[in-house]
Amino acid sequence: MNILEYDYLKVKTYDLRVQDEKERKSYILSFSDQHHVKIDENAKQIIDLFDGKNRLKDIEQKLENIGIVITEEELKRIVKDILIGKAMLEGTQYTKKKGNSMLWLKVPIIDSYKLRGIFNILKCAFYKGMLIAGMISIILCGIISVYAILNHSFNSDINSVKIMLFSYLSMIVHEFGHVAAAYRYNISVGKIGIGMYMLYPVMYVDMTNAWRLQSRQRVLVDIGGMYFQALTILPLTIIGLISGDIFYFICNIYILAMSVYNLFPFLK
Repeated sequence: MNILEYDYLKVKTYDLRVQDEKERKSYILSFSDQHHVKIDENAKQIIDLFDGKNRLKDIEQKLENIGIVITEEELKRIVKDILIGKAMLEGTQYTKKKGNSMLWLKVPIIDSYKLRGIFNILKCAFYKGMLIAGMISIILCGIISVYAILNHSFNSDINSVKIMLFSYLSMIVHEFGHVAAAYRYNISVGKIGIGMYMLYPVMYVDMTNAWRLQSRQRVLVDIGGMYFQALTILPLTIIGLISGDIFYFICNIYILAMSVYNLFPFLK
């Protein structure tokens, strides 16, 4: 590659999100829903000079004027390894890398955008007051369920099929929790579908855009599914108290166990 091929290069248009971390600021450049690159402040100053109007020598001089000393050869390596390597330049094609996910089958069902009205309501569950009230309610319902089970004689059979049915319904709610948490931070998500995780059927949501969130926000999105899944024990507790049927309290404990299981990814 000769020097003329490095002149007047232009970076693709991107959406910008700023992350304020402990001692430095970083930037997430989003070129599409699937293509994101995280860089530091110096890297952004360099990248922004590749706007289609500068020669390589011009970029080198402009960087020197703002206190960034970098050689022509170093700029060439940035072009090859980063701008071209990460498909950031116009004319380059981004190819999503295949990971080692155990989710080996994906069948999309619905675009989450079509349910945005529901998620705009559900996101209220992640505001501070509602979040605290929800956690307290989950703890109380858990205590009630344990008490009911410990004081039950178990003279009748428990329908394990119905327990599994309620558990799988709670898994659907689990995925809705991730999406609602993303909507809390105005992040759009992709399709909702079903898949196979190892040998087990699961629900999934394309949460690629959550990568653009700050660390604390991503944590809330990650635990949002577990939180929503645990919330399903609230109506089950009410039904159990009204009907006196121990089945609903057993379902509660099973659902809570499934929720806690998500905190231990190394068990999967």
